[in-house]
Amino acid sequence: FDCDKHDINSPQAKTILDAVAEEMKKTPTAAIAIVGHTDTSGPEAHNQELSRKRAESVKDALLERGVNPWLIATDAKGEKELPKPTPDNRREPANRVAEVKLSQPAL
Repeated sequence: FDCDKHDINSPQAKTILDAVAEEMKKTPTAAIAIVGHTDTSGPEAHNQELSRKRAESVKDALLERGVNPWLIATDAKGEKELPKPTPDNRREPANRVAEVKLSQPAL
């Protein structure tokens, strides 16, 4: 995501979302966990809300692609559990992400 944004604009992100939706068509009982993150620039409360919005944006994009809403869970980490550990007040593109994890149902 761009700094302080939660909209999905990049062709690469859209390609990934298309692939996730296609995979869900093959395994319609799999579950999806989406975790939003931010970098450490800006106030912590703002970043927590921004990470929630990022996760919800990804969820909305998957819903638009026909994924069952009951199979999607979202979480927001804000500045906690950074994908790339950085000091406070640092802009880091690698942390401005939403992670999407697919899991197979237990048998």
